[in-house]
Amino acid sequence: AALREMPTTPEQSRSKSELLRRTHAVKGCGTATRRKLNDKFKNAEDLRNATVPDIVGLKGISVAVAEDIRKAIRGEIVPHHFAGRQHVTVWNNITRRKVWGCIAPTVHNVEEWLRARPDYERYVDQDMMEKGPNQLPESSKMELDVYVAYCQQSSGDVAQLRSNLHEYALHLVESATADRDISAVILRAGERIGHSREDLRASLQLELDGGSSTPSSTARTPLSVLQTASGLLRRPIWVFTSLASNCCVCEISVDGVESDPRRVSPLRLAQHHGSFFTIATGAEDAVVEAYAEDMPTGGGPPADDPTAVHAGEVHLPAIKEDVATALHAVLGLTADAETWSKKHFGTSLNLDTFKQPIIDYQERLCSGEGRDAVLIGDNGVGKSTLINLCAFNTMQDESTYKTSSNCMPEAVKYLYNSRNENETSREAPPTLKELLHKREVRGRADVSIQLLSDESSDDAAAVQRGYQKLESSISKYGEKDGRSRPKVADFLLPCGMADQSTTTLHTRVRYGSTVHALVEFSSVEELQQQAYEFVQLRRDLGDDDPDDLDEKKKRDLKYSWHTYITVTNGTVRVEDLPISFDGLPNFDDALTWNQITVCDALREIVKSSYVLYLGGGTDLHLDRKHAHDLLWRLNNKDELHRVAAKSVDVFVPAAVFQGGCSFVDLPGLNDVDPKCFAQTVDGLKDVGAVYVVLRKSLFEDKATLGLLEEAGLLRRIVQHGDVDVVFITNREVVDQSLAISAIMSAEEETVREKLKKRTSDLWRKELAKVNKQLQKAGEPHRTDDEIGAIAQRTQICAVYPMAHTALQLNAGKRKEEAAALFQVSGMYWLLGSLEALNRDGYVRELERIVQDTLPGLRAKLESSATQGSGELPEQLVNFANKTLKQRSMSSSLGHLFESLKERVAKPLTTDSNSYKAQLNQIVLNFIEEDPSVNEFLAKAAKDQSASLQILERRMDEDGYGVSLRAISPGYKGALKRLPIMPVVFGSINNPMPIKFKPLIENLEAMLEQIKQVVIERVVSTVDDVIKDAGGDGDMMSVRILKESFARSDLLATMNQRFANFFSADRHAALLKNRQPAEYFNKVAGQRRLPALQTKMLSKHALPRSLDQVKQLVSGNLEATRMEWKRLVASELENFVGQQFSTLYDDLTWGERGLLKSLLRSFLQHIVQTSAMYRDAKLKQQLFRYLRELTQSTNTVHALWTRLIKRDNPEELGRAAAQHVERTRLRLMIERLARNFALGKPNRRMAPLRLLPRHQALWFSSEMIFMEGDLDKLLTLNKEVLTNYKRGVWTTGHSDLFRAFGMAVWGRSHIKECLKGISEDPLTEAAGQLRAVCIEQIRHHYADPGDRRNRIEEALGEQIEPYLERLERDTYRGDALCLFFLANHFEMSIVLWRPGEPLPKPVIFSGSARRQQPATAHHLVLATEEPAQRGGGESEAFAAFYRPTWYFQDERGVNFKSNDTVEILPETDDDTAARKSVSKTTTLGKESVVRTRELRNGVIETLIDGVPISREKRQRSGPGPSSSSSNAPMP
Repeated sequence: AALREMPTTPEQSRSKSELLRRTHAVKGCGTATRRKLNDKFKNAEDLRNATVPDIVGLKGISVAVAEDIRKAIRGEIVPHHFAGRQHVTVWNNITRRKVWGCIAPTVHNVEEWLRARPDYERYVDQDMMEKGPNQLPESSKMELDVYVAYCQQSSGDVAQLRSNLHEYALHLVESATADRDISAVILRAGERIGHSREDLRASLQLELDGGSSTPSSTARTPLSVLQTASGLLRRPIWVFTSLASNCCVCEISVDGVESDPRRVSPLRLAQHHGSFFTIATGAEDAVVEAYAEDMPTGGGPPADDPTAVHAGEVHLPAIKEDVATALHAVLGLTADAETWSKKHFGTSLNLDTFKQPIIDYQERLCSGEGRDAVLIGDNGVGKSTLINLCAFNTMQDESTYKTSSNCMPEAVKYLYNSRNENETSREAPPTLKELLHKREVRGRADVSIQLLSDESSDDAAAVQRGYQKLESSISKYGEKDGRSRPKVADFLLPCGMADQSTTTLHTRVRYGSTVHALVEFSSVEELQQQAYEFVQLRRDLGDDDPDDLDEKKKRDLKYSWHTYITVTNGTVRVEDLPISFDGLPNFDDALTWNQITVCDALREIVKSSYVLYLGGGTDLHLDRKHAHDLLWRLNNKDELHRVAAKSVDVFVPAAVFQGGCSFVDLPGLNDVDPKCFAQTVDGLKDVGAVYVVLRKSLFEDKATLGLLEEAGLLRRIVQHGDVDVVFITNREVVDQSLAISAIMSAEEETVREKLKKRTSDLWRKELAKVNKQLQKAGEPHRTDDEIGAIAQRTQICAVYPMAHTALQLNAGKRKEEAAALFQVSGMYWLLGSLEALNRDGYVRELERIVQDTLPGLRAKLESSATQGSGELPEQLVNFANKTLKQRSMSSSLGHLFESLKERVAKPLTTDSNSYKAQLNQIVLNFIEEDPSVNEFLAKAAKDQSASLQILERRMDEDGYGVSLRAISPGYKGALKRLPIMPVVFGSINNPMPIKFKPLIENLEAMLEQIKQVVIERVVSTVDDVIKDAGGDGDMMSVRILKESFARSDLLATMNQRFANFFSADRHAALLKNRQPAEYFNKVAGQRRLPALQTKMLSKHALPRSLDQVKQLVSGNLEATRMEWKRLVASELENFVGQQFSTLYDDLTWGERGLLKSLLRSFLQHIVQTSAMYRDAKLKQQLFRYLRELTQSTNTVHALWTRLIKRDNPEELGRAAAQHVERTRLRLMIERLARNFALGKPNRRMAPLRLLPRHQALWFSSEMIFMEGDLDKLLTLNKEVLTNYKRGVWTTGHSDLFRAFGMAVWGRSHIKECLKGISEDPLTEAAGQLRAVCIEQIRHHYADPGDRRNRIEEALGEQIEPYLERLERDTYRGDALCLFFLANHFEMSIVLWRPGEPLPKPVIFSGSARRQQPATAHHLVLATEEPAQRGGGESEAFAAFYRPTWYFQDERGVNFKSNDTVEILPETDDDTAARKSVSKTTTLGKESVVRTRELRNGVIETLIDGVPISREKRQRSGPGPSSSSSNAPMP
């Protein structure tokens, strides 16, 4: 009411930003359009007077959108065009939300509609007047110049600041004190939302200093600091001031930062002139009123990092792993929310729409598809060796290579890239188990299955010995300072033959959870065409003596003759092929290419287009060696497979290839085999980066420059800049005697710098030369400065891969040398540059999760708690409950679904002018009419004359034989010196000069119409549901129900699905990155070769002379271009048609279809909303999930911003390498620890919000034997319950490992994991955790030194007797054990100790970084008597340490209305115990209850110090090994 009475701002006084905010109501006016409007119109007056032509003049804005923008700016009503009708947006005064789309009134009935519903009114920016933690009215925003003036004032009342905050339901943090350093306040506020204080401080300092490492002397204004922080945090900053004005809040947001608070929560600060404060929301955890402002105190961890491979290692966080962990926590939260809703409402919340993008992203981080990195260079330069060592250094540990039979080989996912349009089956691709059993890939008759073991006779023992021998030789190489450099020829890729190419095929190495390979083979027709080339040459030779030909022609004739022999009779070995021309066969003039006989052996090889070779999935090195043997066979020129194979993809579990990274190994440039050269040129067409491997510098390797120019890469770099070239000098190839110690010398550094300069100088000259050629030809080109910038950005580095690998194996023995070498070896840089290739893709996808998926998930959870104006009709709730229990298609829900399906099918597919037909027509119209398509074809036709003359002149020089090869299908129109592709199309560059963005925009506009039609049909069916249930659709509670469903379920689901229209069921990286225009461009480029084959290369058998060859080329140029146009139209039409069919299937496919799912969601929404209204406790529980989701969202958002900032290849590679080593170490520890079987922790950690008065401490070595007063346990319980809603479990554990297992995994999960392993799963789990702890401590303190001395001093004994004590199940564990468990499982733990007036919790961080964790598990430690020293063994503290461990869990606490707290026993899933035990404790009671264990094993219970009962401790197993003694706490 107060808001409605506020005086309105005069129209002429509205600011420019306020006018722009109005355009949010315009469909089609997004952030980019508003930015254009802001740049075009300099002030509010210009914007207010803008005409439709003025707005249309801005690129990309249609007339219809411009008209709506003009109306919105002027404050006029902007109707929404929804499903063909105009609707007027209205405002619901009950929910304080706007209502739009098909649930809003139409233009024609709006007045009547409003008269019948007095709680609604026309929408006129009411939400822009609302004030709240996430609502900032335009009228309250302070202009930047006013804020600058405010910062310079020094008078005012801080009470006004509190009053201003109160209007937004905000308040100063309880412990907040004024701070004149705005950076310090930003750091504290940023840390509260998940940012690392150290990282943020460093980044903020660097940005403020302009990227310089030297601090800037320029004075920093608050505004500059805030703008810099907004860019770093990628969120707006709201600064609440003490100005006594309605405009008291300054919004700081920079370009490119999402400012919508519904998608990104703002960072809120308070300012009183020169002083700054952190603030909190009034609803931000009603129990915890404030956050701790400072870092925990106390000593640091007892060692730098328990998971560090080497002492003194600098810990670099693996951000991708942190992202995966954070998203895993979100999925755990959604699973808990589904379980909770199932328990209380009878049906689970349907959160699949929000879970699936997260699941897909997690998969992409591991095995997604991305941009390739192609390695080129001469034979023997070390390309294959480089790939082998990268894989060797990052390969999965062999002990954990036990592939699940239910896993899906990555190659199968790519084979199942998309479904055919007419395919109705929605079957999932087959699993490894199914593939091994059935030996077929469903739906792919062109794919056959073979085992890798069929290609090799090696046994596991021999392979293991070979691997150990290789590892030993590399290790000895490091010990001997680089003498006798070992070979890695048998590791994965064949290598080590400097005199000839060991890689003759396009070989791509990618990530796979199991080792397997996918090989593409030539068809029988292609083999016949290869052989027929010799027939043509022989006819041309006639009766002439072949020995009279020049050397080049003789070589070509002999090569083609050998190919003919191999194809027709299977002879392939060089020694078996004819050396002279004696016996040269003659051929009948009537012989055609399809009459060539292909030998049976080759026919057997190529009977399938693809062969999937599978490893067994149980022995890593055996599968790897089998893959190596297969690759050797495919690349061996003495094998028939080499003739038949076209390309091979090999998949291995090496971390270097995760996230879509892959290396492509191409044949050497100095290989005389023309087919190898063709493979190399073809492999450079669609690359993401080219890694040029050099012996010295580019100056000594002119062949590489020629290849880059011939493949069109130099033009592509200059014109488009979409491909990176990286130069790598492999110094170990040139200087075989180079000692490892010499690599760090000043002389070697001088050599590196000299080679780098020579390469850089020549590279710049070549780019400038190509640029001048483009300028002369009138084509797009660059300025000289731009060329210099491209050359400057080109990465050039020397690498020492073998030395790096050797010292990595010897890092424990040669720590200083290893650290020095790793700085110059170039291998970290190489790993990082490879990861950086695909970094932008997964960063963009994570941005969508942060700004779309997670906010949508929150809106979905909030929807059931929407406040209404009354209870829902009982008959509506009963109808929903009854219908949800029905499953058959003949049920009420089934009839509703069939009716809805018919309503949707008619406009989408059935009508003559269906939306499906309209989408196809849009594609065809674009190909026919788009200017960029016609310009491309016209330019190609114009330029063909000059390029054809050059081609024909070269054909005359090279003769009929070579010219014939130029039109052979095997060379794909890219034969060296005689390329036909550029003659036809003007260039072989990718991307093509065609702009597909207009096509995408037209398709998206049509998809928006389709989405609106579907939504309108769903809403209509929802109205039918309400009517069938006897509900009143105009009843306010029912209307609010419908509005909240449409907003949170219907719209969110449809938006998510239609946004994925182009990428659904596709694996292409461009589509996953939401770049459909670029993907269409790639498709258009790929259609050039099929067009050339259809119109020209397929006729290669016809020419009988050189003139006929030239006539074939010149006479089919235009026909080839028209065929290309037809193929592109057909391909894109098929693509759109398949994606539409996928969309339609997703909407209508039975139980899994979105339409039926939405109907069920509406019925669930009815039940849940009704239950929430009746039971306020359920709403409180739901808000708990919302608070945790907010915390998780902030964590993921912070990680996303860190990913954006991390782009240094050296740092990326070092972090990735350390992550691999730490992962290997963890796996090794778990292997040694009784075959650890619990897996990753499954219980999510709760948000950690500590009150300032509970001063947290970091764990330090002085705290290993901490004490806690058992008598004060209930006092601590009361303190924690009151402030954190966390209760101590009634059962304590005398074993840390049992308590840790229960807190981190839970009883149910432990039972499930250890089913069949032990009759007492909890004891077995505790034993496994104890073993993990022992192995971690043993490894960490294995080497003598200061680290070990310090910990032994803290223990009061040496490590060995301490570990012996720990191995005995009777030892209960201590804080050191907890520290190592927390680090091993990367779980943060807060340990509470009763006894102090104000408890000081101790933090055990799951990371080595000194940063307060955002989430943590909670444990409680109580000791029965203080640790003390005596004589002999008693000198060890552990001898008399008798702790009892409890864990806290808010799910075990039940608050009652009479101030009584019910503490539920054990775990949430222990329902039997919950039914049988119910213990209550009144908070006001001061009785002290404790238990103690006497020496004879008797448990004594005392109340207020008086013994009440004694009982013998129960053991769950024989002998002292059982440690299940639980100390019950009444």
